[in-house]
Amino acid sequence: MLLAALLVGLLSWGFEYHAFKKLIEEPKNRLQAQVLLQYTKKDEKGERIVLKLRTQEGVQFYTTTKEPLQDLTFRYVSLTILPQKITFLDYLKGFYAPSYWIVLRPERDFRGPLRAWIEGQHKEALAGSLYRTLFLADPLEKSLREGASRLGISHLLAISGFHLGVLSGVLWGIFWFPYRFLQRRFFPYRNAFYDLGALTLLCMFGYLLLLGGSPSFLRALAMGVWGYFLLHRGVKILSFSSLLAVGIMLVALFPRLLFSVGFFLSMMGVFLIFLHLRHTAHLKGWINFILLNLCLYFWMLIPVHSIFETFSPYQLFSPLLTMLFTLFYPLALFLHLVGGGGMGDDWVLFGLLGGYESISVRATWPWMAGYGILALLAMRYLWAYVGFGALCMSFFFYAIYLFLG
Repeated sequence: MLLAALLVGLLSWGFEYHAFKKLIEEPKNRLQAQVLLQYTKKDEKGERIVLKLRTQEGVQFYTTTKEPLQDLTFRYVSLTILPQKITFLDYLKGFYAPSYWIVLRPERDFRGPLRAWIEGQHKEALAGSLYRTLFLADPLEKSLREGASRLGISHLLAISGFHLGVLSGVLWGIFWFPYRFLQRRFFPYRNAFYDLGALTLLCMFGYLLLLGGSPSFLRALAMGVWGYFLLHRGVKILSFSSLLAVGIMLVALFPRLLFSVGFFLSMMGVFLIFLHLRHTAHLKGWINFILLNLCLYFWMLIPVHSIFETFSPYQLFSPLLTMLFTLFYPLALFLHLVGGGGMGDDWVLFGLLGGYESISVRATWPWMAGYGILALLAMRYLWAYVGFGALCMSFFFYAIYLFLG
């Protein structure tokens, strides 16, 4: 396993380094890229337009211009960048490069009609933006992003492993009855679990193509495929060693994941699920489901606040909203498929745009050190798991104290 990851890593990292050297070998480089995000920024240097772009090779970067531009979001452009100061780490993480001579290209994003179809079902532009994010992984409007952060549900609005799990469960249920009908009559020797698993993953791969190779969904799908492979080989997948193997293989395949905040948080989330199940597997299913969602909110506070600072007591609604989202997401998808996507827009926007007060709270290195040590010990010892939970709860009450103060 490690040898395979090493060989794959040498190839993929070598390919990325070759592409990086090709990018910087000339003082000026003409690129073709899609505009993922466009906004105006004002500071002491004046007003300028910021563009976030992605090339066909998956390289993401930022540039700015003072030229007056029309809205280029999701359009394709050609531009000349000056890449001399870019390092290999910058290349993998995403970089800024000065640019000039930005030219609009005639190509159109094939998802344009889908965006128009979704937006046409909503009276409010913000509602259309929300569902484009949920279904097509488009960037979320700032006001909605801030509201989601204050409610602690940002993970629900960024297509990732959670959405993959919900969609896979729905597809599994849809496929189950016709498959069983056919299986009894034509192929009773087939294993329904493996067949439906492969069919579901194939559908998810098609959805990945529709999303244009969304990095977060690609990461989640790769984890799903790897888990399916291990399960098919009889390897226990709900184990820390399997999770570590998946993480190593994914970083070997996709070097940019090493610098991805989303990858770090998703791996941490799966680790905490395994940690919780290790010590609570004896509990009944529905009780453990509720307890898991409650615990995950508190257990994730410290790693999340080591990166993001927004805290609000309203985030206590996060576990409940996460559980309800497993029903809301497929229902919203169904309503859009039948043309009724605008139902409930007022309530959804009211919930996201409510005037929730928040403060900035940072988890400093002592919190992170204690968190890491106890989390590792909790893999084996129940007392460490209890201490781990107590530390996370202590951080929550510390944040509440700062909020009230």
